[in-house]
Amino acid sequence: MAVKLVEPIKDRQGNFDFYEGQLTEGIKSWTGSGKEVYRVREIFPESEKAKKLLPLLRRKPCSLFLSIGDKLNYFLLNSGKGENVEKELYIMTDFSDPRPLRGLCILEGDREIKKEKLFYIAFNTDWEQIDNGSFEEIFAHEYSHLWLYILGFEPNKMRSNVFHCVTSMTDPFTAFMEGLGNSLEIVSYQNGLEKIAQEKFDRLWDCALDITAFLSYRETQLRYWIVPNNRLVYDRLVPEIEKYDDYVKLHLDYISSSAFLPERVRSGNQILASEGFISTLFYYLYREETFKNSFSDREFYKQFDTSPAEISPLENLYLKILYAIAHIDFVNTEQPATEFIKKYVVFFPKEKDELYRLFLELTHYTTVSSQAQGLFSNFYLTGRRAEIEDFKARYKEIKEFKEETTKKVLAGELNLDAALYPPIWVENKSCQIPPCPWMPEQKENFIMDLNSASLLDLMSLTHKKEAEKIIKKRAEQNGFASLKQFQELYPHLGPKVIPINK
Repeated sequence: MAVKLVEPIKDRQGNFDFYEGQLTEGIKSWTGSGKEVYRVREIFPESEKAKKLLPLLRRKPCSLFLSIGDKLNYFLLNSGKGENVEKELYIMTDFSDPRPLRGLCILEGDREIKKEKLFYIAFNTDWEQIDNGSFEEIFAHEYSHLWLYILGFEPNKMRSNVFHCVTSMTDPFTAFMEGLGNSLEIVSYQNGLEKIAQEKFDRLWDCALDITAFLSYRETQLRYWIVPNNRLVYDRLVPEIEKYDDYVKLHLDYISSSAFLPERVRSGNQILASEGFISTLFYYLYREETFKNSFSDREFYKQFDTSPAEISPLENLYLKILYAIAHIDFVNTEQPATEFIKKYVVFFPKEKDELYRLFLELTHYTTVSSQAQGLFSNFYLTGRRAEIEDFKARYKEIKEFKEETTKKVLAGELNLDAALYPPIWVENKSCQIPPCPWMPEQKENFIMDLNSASLLDLMSLTHKKEAEKIIKKRAEQNGFASLKQFQELYPHLGPKVIPINK
């Protein structure tokens, strides 16, 4: 794919310059008020910046994902879905932090070329360190966000304001977007960044002064080790609550905790709201050879201007994944992960049984059965006690449960989302949290889904014992039917929450 490099125009104080003209009706940019777009100038191939950046894009892993993106663009432009797509990928350098953006105003002499609908990627480019692998490491992650946006992903349904990280539980849309990106980071490490991965993950740290204790370092470690091992289906260790007199610190310490407890399996709603789990799901699609090596008919690849003989198994996998995502109705679904699975097997039915089995195993069957959470949690507890007869009995019970449940799902008698509760998003007026740990001064009312809220989330409303009772009640009645029902059950908590449609 052709790449266009641009840089933002800034004043002497380093402030960005914006085009503030009237945008076309129905178009909204992703900056500030949504009424302006960045002014930029092109970086030409002979410039020093281009000489540093373009070679990185020509080799793996960037070249691999650019090739996939090129084929995706062809599909969109030739299927009537390419309204927001151009043949070139625009990359803006010298930004604050990497992210997908929309809308550019390109200055060419005295001319202004407005590309108001254009989706592009902005990067924080450290030109002194650009060749240390940091750019390639995050390229696929951010590029995958761009793919989702041009495929119709609905950002307005990213309702949670919890700081998103691999261990956190936010909402199904944030989890889906970030989970796909996280999984592609691991794929990048294994397809072009092997040396960097070895330096990062195969070294002995100074255990007495472990810098991976810092949030962002630990986040990278967890993505590489915990995601492939599917640890994010488990809840985390609750901090020693009595030591906290500040809920905000308790909240942040819990969501970023890396102490996983197999004897506390999360609910299906909680699992699908975890970007760590979604990372695992996409990583296993990559890891399992079946999905990479199962090719569709030639007509499918014609849509991407290619053929089975011209692409690698890895490209084959991601073309199928993106094709399934392209057919998700993001506006009308609340669970993009289960919708993705359903769409995938419609278009690639030969892979149905294997994909369904994989999804059920990874989720511990929690999205299809209300029994699963308790069954697996108790199984792990029995194993801890080393009571061999009880363990064998529970093992047999779970084995039979899995076989019977899988049979029903494959036969179409049980839906993948049969045990998921409807979301009830509320704003907690009694508790404020910082959406980002390193900006503690910025606080806003805590937003949560009452049907997936954890013990710690519910403790923002009440004390621990009542929060535990709320979770028990929620499980007994298969979720709260509505906010009204919750308020009737807990009239003293009702006034603290208001519905949101963020």
